[in-house]
Amino acid sequence: MAICAVIVRVSAVLPAFFKDSPWLVYVLAMLVYVSFSSNWLGSERTKKIAADSSEHTVAVTVDGKVQGGLILAGRFGDSYVFWDSGQKHALRVRADDVSRLEIARGSLAPAKSAQ
Repeated sequence: MAICAVIVRVSAVLPAFFKDSPWLVYVLAMLVYVSFSSNWLGSERTKKIAADSSEHTVAVTVDGKVQGGLILAGRFGDSYVFWDSGQKHALRVRADDVSRLEIARGSLAPAKSAQ
């Protein structure tokens, strides 16, 4: 981040009001540090999920059908994202379509759906 600050300060292209701005450090922190750290955290989380080393499993009920043994990867807008380690693919389900979500430590067998 310090290298980026020096480059901005000595740049002949940028106007002086931008170089002398008290917000320069904040903007550089947001653009450089936060983006790199969130990328690193995301890749670490992805490796952990893909390696099937999560201690929690999820059973989700969508349209009366239960899918179990999934790993909750996170929430993306108005959708849940699950990792199916058996088929090695991600499953995206709209939050409105989920009628029940069970998170358990260890393996979770699919429950019978109430119809």
